[in-house]
Amino acid sequence: MTSSKTKTSVWGAIIAVIVLCAAFESAPQRQSAGGPPGGNLFHVAVSRSGSSTLFASALAGGVFTSVDAGASWQEVNSGLPADAFCELVTDPRATAVVYAVCDKTLFKTVDGGGRWTRLTVEAAPRRELVIAPSKSNILYLPGTNCRQLFVSRTAGRAW
Repeated sequence: MTSSKTKTSVWGAIIAVIVLCAAFESAPQRQSAGGPPGGNLFHVAVSRSGSSTLFASALAGGVFTSVDAGASWQEVNSGLPADAFCELVTDPRATAVVYAVCDKTLFKTVDGGGRWTRLTVEAAPRRELVIAPSKSNILYLPGTNCRQLFVSRTAGRAW
């Protein structure tokens, strides 16, 4: 039996994809000088609390943000490895809180990418970080061993 919260989360994800497509479709075809290089993106995350706020990870390395639905981009790499491409996950309740899993290392920003802080996890995580839809301070992160699952109830401070 599927709970209503799970259904809401699924519909929220579907709506986020639709918003993302619409944002890129309506955005100007040119990008500002700070945009994702070459358009080769590894991962894109849309803020649920501010649908015009996007985060993108370039395949060649680098994380970028757009606060105008993709019309312009700004590089936000302070504290991230220079050449790493990252999976990005936005906090569903706070636009400025974003998590990045970069080459088995977990990072967090609380200021929209202005500064990233490395979070300590006991073993190397895989890329599939999930934020609980009911409480955004609860995080789930699979380890490299398929029998490991790390859980944080403190928004990544402890696992």
